[in-house]
Amino acid sequence: MIRDNLDIGRPDQVNLIFDRQLRHGGQRPTPSRLRTRIITEGVTLGLHVDYTHATIKQYHKEGKALRTETTINDTRSYSAGEVVRVTQHLARPGLDPFAANDVMLQRIGQAIENGQPLSAGQANFMRHEWTEADPLDQGMPYEQAHDQALTVHPPGRNYDPDVIDQFPEFGPWWRNMNGLGPR
Repeated sequence: MIRDNLDIGRPDQVNLIFDRQLRHGGQRPTPSRLRTRIITEGVTLGLHVDYTHATIKQYHKEGKALRTETTINDTRSYSAGEVVRVTQHLARPGLDPFAANDVMLQRIGQAIENGQPLSAGQANFMRHEWTEADPLDQGMPYEQAHDQALTVHPPGRNYDPDVIDQFPEFGPWWRNMNGLGPR
């Protein structure tokens, strides 16, 4: 796993994760801090990828990823207009209303309005819903679009842990993925 990801922080490979073209030189070069670090502490390995205002940290043990953390430290990564887009997406006919989504949208809107960084769960929520919305707009069936959206964030990490704790609809798997004990 580590060996396969040594290049994800290099400018010519960054679009594998961030789907963004880098511009070198010219009028508007991509402002960036790009690096991949392999952290070794005893037998536990860690993969840290930095890209401008985002960081992905993955911790490994015995060749398997134990935990992945995503942090986006720039609220300009999402705008109020994008929150409106996600709100409209979630209000589509055929999608069941879910109060936890409303809580997440309210928190994200407040963070953007107040210039605060989004939590990892909030950033993953936006990334998930945004990724799901575009294929649905193009006619893809919901199940397929949802499965595609599940690949853009760590499993079970697209809600804030206290939101998961607040809503009983999130079962044991969700609680476990977010370090919450049984109800």
